[in-house]
Amino acid sequence: MENIIEFPDQKVIEQEAVDWIIKLDGDEPLTQQEHSQFKAWLARSPVHREELNNLNEFWQDNILTELMVPLACAATHRKATLFSNVKDWFGANTRLQYAFSATVIVFTASLLLSTVFSTNEQFISNGLYLTGIGKLNHTLLADGTVMHMNTDSQVEVAFNDNYRNIRIIRGEAHFEVAKNNDYPLRVYAGDGRIEAVGTAFSVYLADEDVDVLVTEGRVAVAALSKQEATVATANDANSTEIDSYSGSSPSVLGTLDAGQQVSLAISDGSLQQLRNITQITEDEMKRRLSWQKGLLTFNGESLEQVVAEVSRFTTVDIEIIDEKLKQLTIGGRFKVGDIEDFFLVLQTNFAIRVERLSYNKVRLSPIKQSAN
Repeated sequence: MENIIEFPDQKVIEQEAVDWIIKLDGDEPLTQQEHSQFKAWLARSPVHREELNNLNEFWQDNILTELMVPLACAATHRKATLFSNVKDWFGANTRLQYAFSATVIVFTASLLLSTVFSTNEQFISNGLYLTGIGKLNHTLLADGTVMHMNTDSQVEVAFNDNYRNIRIIRGEAHFEVAKNNDYPLRVYAGDGRIEAVGTAFSVYLADEDVDVLVTEGRVAVAALSKQEATVATANDANSTEIDSYSGSSPSVLGTLDAGQQVSLAISDGSLQQLRNITQITEDEMKRRLSWQKGLLTFNGESLEQVVAEVSRFTTVDIEIIDEKLKQLTIGGRFKVGDIEDFFLVLQTNFAIRVERLSYNKVRLSPIKQSAN
C-alpha cells in the first residue's frame, strides 16, 4: 500500500484559475469574503499559484508576493514595490501584454492602490472558511498566521483593532501563529477560549467538548460564561471582565505548554481549572498532526477509535457489530478519504469482514475461521 497524497486535478485548477481572472476582470470589485476565498484558493497547493502565474506574471509580482508578507511590513512592502512592478509589467514579454484587456490592468491598479492606503489590512482575511467531508485546507491569514483546517470544519475569522479573533464553529484547525505581542490571537470553540501570541496549537470542537493540543510555545485557556457577564463600572471593584467578541465573562483555567493536550467539558460550567492534562511525545504529536499531510496514522488504537476517526473523512456509515472486535488494536497509515483502501487493509491484514449493506452503509464483523 502506497501512502501518498494525490495530486490535484490539473484541469479543474485551470478552470478555477480562469474563473478567478474573470471575477477580477468584472465590473464589481471582490467582496471581502471573495478576497478571503481567493487567498484560500491560492493556499491550497503550489499548483494553484503556478497556474495563476502562467496566466499572468503580474499577479506573481504583486498579489502573490503580498500574501507572503507579514502584516507588520505589508504596507511598506507594497509601497516599495507597487510602482516598480507596474513598470516591469509594461516592459515585460509582449505575449502578456496581449493576454489581458486594458480593463484588467486598470482594475488591478485600482485594487492595489486601494490596499496601499488601507488602514485595516489585518481585516482582509476576515470571513467564513469551510472544508467539506474528506477535504483539507491550508490558509495564510493577513497577519502571517497559517491556519490548517481539517475535514468537515467551519471557521470564522474576525480580526479587529485589539485582537485576532477566530471562532471554530465546527471541526478542527491547527494554527501556526505569527508572533505579535501587541496583537494577541484568540481562538473560540464552544464555551472555551484559547489565547496565544506566537505559538502553534490545534483546537478540535467535538460536540460540546473542546480538545486542545499545543505543539509549540504556550497558550492560556479560559472558560466563557454568559450567565456571569456583567457590565464593568469604575466604582465596582467586583465587576466581571467582559469578552467583547463572545459577549461572555472569561474565567482563566490555566496554561498549556508545548507537548501538552487536554480535553475540556466546559459547557456545564463546573470546570474551574485545567485537569487531566496529557503529556504527548514528539512521535505521538506527529501522528496526531499527520492529517495535515493527507494521512491518517494509527499506532495501537482500538478499531472503534480508528473507525470513529476515519468516519470524519467519509459519508459512509461504518458499523461494528461485534463488541470484542471493537477492541482490536490497529496500526497503519491511510490516505485521507481513501475509504476503499481502508476496507481492503481491514480484510487482508486484520481478518475483518466488510459487508456492504448499501452505497453508504458498511458493517464490520470478524471473519469466521473454518474448522479443521
